[in-house]
Amino acid sequence: MKVCVAVACCAMKPKNTSVRTFTEGLCTTFHKANQQLHHKHSSLEAEILHLRQQIAISSMSSQETIHTQDESRAGDAVLFPTPPLSGRDKQEGAVVEGSDLDSLHRNTQFLQSVINIQQVTRQASQTGLLGDGEKNNSTSETKLKSLTSLNQATVVKSLQTILKCVQDQTFTVSIKSLQHCIQCVVQLMDQLPALMSNIPIVSIIKDILRCLVKDIIQEDASHSQPNTRQQSTNLVLGFSKPPVTRITQEVLVEEIQKFSQHLQDVCQNANPLQGIVV
Repeated sequence: MKVCVAVACCAMKPKNTSVRTFTEGLCTTFHKANQQLHHKHSSLEAEILHLRQQIAISSMSSQETIHTQDESRAGDAVLFPTPPLSGRDKQEGAVVEGSDLDSLHRNTQFLQSVINIQQVTRQASQTGLLGDGEKNNSTSETKLKSLTSLNQATVVKSLQTILKCVQDQTFTVSIKSLQHCIQCVVQLMDQLPALMSNIPIVSIIKDILRCLVKDIIQEDASHSQPNTRQQSTNLVLGFSKPPVTRITQEVLVEEIQKFSQHLQDVCQNANPLQGIVV
């Protein structure tokens, strides 16, 4: 196959262009086209997810709004509390692709809405509503259970966006937006225990925590913002609440063991000390 490709490149190249230059140009063009297709696929995937979220929320929000108006304790609950991105938020973060930023806010908005609907449903159940109210409450619980796959997809997409921001070692999205999203993810995982057994979700959380811990303990912060270490610490604390506490503890213990092993190598083999906090 490689020989066939090489022969084809030799036959197709312009007369005044070397095979190497022509081949490198083909690779560059293919790489750019592949990136564009990947970006388009990600955008369409995020849009489909958002449309599913809108359909799910609109099918439940009307009756939950009635419950909210009827009960004083639920009266303060807002189904869509996530504010639009303000000018201050834009200043707090560096330039980021609009699709990533929009995706994070949309997903955070949906997660917060599901959390609020669950709270309203629970409050309605506690008040002992009868008749139609009891029927509506049962219907809401059934619909919430049917959102399992959508909740999982939204949590995974949100965590992937957070991981991307953390891996860049610069918080391209407002730290407040990241904290709000983490808060919603952790709170929803607390309300829906099934999410804790979802392997992709747990795996991404561990990857995020490993990146954050690395930012906290690394010595060379020349490629990071001045307050990156404090921001990383705040995000780790966001993952320290139940039920994600156990996952955070596992990652921290893992990193402590790695650093302890490194210290042992330094003492025994005179290796240079790395990753010390300054």
